[in-house]
Amino acid sequence: MIFKLSFKEIRKNKIYTFFNLIQLILVMFLIVLLVSSLQSTLKYYIPMKDILTSKGFMANLFINNEGQVILNDQLYSLSDKIDKVYSTGQEFFEIKNSTGRLEDSNCLTAITIDKAIINAHKPLMKSGKWLSDITLSDNKNEIYAVITKNKLGYTTGSVINTTYSDKNENEKPITIKIVGEIEDGENLFYQSNTAVASDEKLNTDFETISAQFYPYNSSDEEEPYLVITKNELDDKNYQTWTAGTSFITFDSDTTKEELSDAKTKLSQYGQVYSLETVNKKSLQEAKDQAFTIVPMIISILIFLAISSICLTAINTKKQLRSYGILYICGSRWKQCALISVCSTFIITLFAVILTGIVIFLADYFGLLKGTVITIGKWQLISCFAVLLFNFIISLIMPFTIIGRTSPREIIKNNE
Repeated sequence: MIFKLSFKEIRKNKIYTFFNLIQLILVMFLIVLLVSSLQSTLKYYIPMKDILTSKGFMANLFINNEGQVILNDQLYSLSDKIDKVYSTGQEFFEIKNSTGRLEDSNCLTAITIDKAIINAHKPLMKSGKWLSDITLSDNKNEIYAVITKNKLGYTTGSVINTTYSDKNENEKPITIKIVGEIEDGENLFYQSNTAVASDEKLNTDFETISAQFYPYNSSDEEEPYLVITKNELDDKNYQTWTAGTSFITFDSDTTKEELSDAKTKLSQYGQVYSLETVNKKSLQEAKDQAFTIVPMIISILIFLAISSICLTAINTKKQLRSYGILYICGSRWKQCALISVCSTFIITLFAVILTGIVIFLADYFGLLKGTVITIGKWQLISCFAVLLFNFIISLIMPFTIIGRTSPREIIKNNE
C-alpha cells in the first residue's frame, strides 16, 4: 500500500521528481569523476610501492663515456648487495620475410620491460591483450609482443620473422608474435628522444614515478615500438642490454658506503636517483593532486545535504493535506511519513539505473576514452555512501515536519 501511494505521489509531483532525479544523476556522475581522478593520482604509485619503498636506486641508464652499454646481467656485478634489478632496455629487430631476406631494410625498435613494471600499468588496448594478461610462449624461438600504432601494417595477430643473439652471441632465428595493439596516445613506460625534447617535466623533474610514463602518439614519433616482457628474453637465454629507467634494489642491511659505491658505478651509465627521494616526491605529487579533489567532494556533499533538505521539506509540506486525509482514513502518522521516505527511495533507485545506463552507453560508444573516468569498486562504494547520506537526510525531514504537525492543524489550515 505504501509503495502504491508513493508512486502516486511521484506522479503527482513531476517537477519535484524531475529535479531530484537530475540532482542525483549529476551528483553520482561527479562522484565517479572525482573518485576516478583521485585514483589516477595513485595509479602509478600504488602498484610500484613495494619497489619504491625499498633501499636502492632508480636509474636512467644508457651508455658510459666510452660508448659502452651495460648488459642486464652486468648490473648484478656492480655490487654483491643487489637484491633485484627491474630493468628496461631497447632491442632492435630486423624485419625479414619468409625467405629470410630483409624487407626493405626495415628495423623495429622494441622496449623490453621487466614484468613487475608490465604488471603495474595496463594501457588501453585498441585490439588484443596487454602482456600481463597473457601466458608467455613455451617455444624458445618465439616471443610475444604488443605494438603501437604503425604504418607498416602490423597489428594483433601479425608475425615478424627475425634473428636475435643469445648470451653466447650466437645469432638465432626468432619469431615475434604480436598479441595486441596499444591505443594511440596511451601512457607507456618509456622516454623517447621526442618525449624528452618536448616535455619540460622530463627535463626538470624526473624524480617521480609518474614521470616515467609518457603518452605515445604515432603522429609525434618517428617510429613504432614493440613492447616485450624483458624476463621472457632472459628466460630464453637471449642477450639483453639496459637502456632507460630501471630500478635496482639492495638488501636491507646494505650500508651507506656500499650504496654510495654502487651509485658511483651506476652513474657512469646515466642519472641515478635514490628510491627514498623518488618515493617521497611521488607521494607528495599524489597528495598535491588529492588536496585539490577532496575539497570538491566535500563541497558536493554539502550541496547535496542542503538541496535534499530543501527539496524534501518542500515536497513534504506540499503533501501535508494528503497525509492529513490519509490519517483521517485510518493511516498512522508514521505511515504517512514512510510514504515520503519510500518515494525518495524509488526516485534514488531510478537515478541509479539512469546513471548506470548513461555511463554504460558513454563507455560503449568510446566517449570515456582519453578520460580518467573508470567504474570500479571505489566508485561504486562512494556512490553508495553518497546515496545513503542523501537517503538519511531525506529520512529525517518527513518525520521532523510531520511529527511536529497535528492532523487537526493541517485540516484547519486547509479549510
